[in-house]
Amino acid sequence: MIFLLAALLTMNAVTNGGFEDELAGWRVENESAIAVRTRSAYAGTLGIMISTREDMARLESAKFSFPGGTSGRVSFYSRLHRGKACRVSLQFYDRNDRSMSLPGGFRFSTGVDGPVREWKMHEFYATAPRGARSARIIIETSEPVKVEMDEFSFTPRPPLS
Repeated sequence: MIFLLAALLTMNAVTNGGFEDELAGWRVENESAIAVRTRSAYAGTLGIMISTREDMARLESAKFSFPGGTSGRVSFYSRLHRGKACRVSLQFYDRNDRSMSLPGGFRFSTGVDGPVREWKMHEFYATAPRGARSARIIIETSEPVKVEMDEFSFTPRPPLS
């Protein structure tokens, strides 16, 4: 029983979070700004390079189960070569598959600031709002940037006793 619980808590719920199947499982806006490359891999053989000049880019993972009241950890690796920032956040969805807004416009997210030429691990923790059934990871740029990213992961956390 303990082994099964430990296995579930280390399981990555993000489909193709390491981009080994290129962009399968990800919805992409501004595909010309996204490249899947071997040189952009932190682990495995492939990772992504997002390179924008005047435009913006956005990627959305496939949805994964994240029921209201449960907690989890999002993690990933990045190297920011140019620009100031890129944002990674969670978007929650209710049982009718409608996107949910958090009170006050709050978002569970983290920024990728730089430039940082070495791979850096990022993580943030979130608790799904009441009524949530699923979530997805969103990667978005709002200014010119050149960033490599890889190994996106969502792992549930055990309930607090």
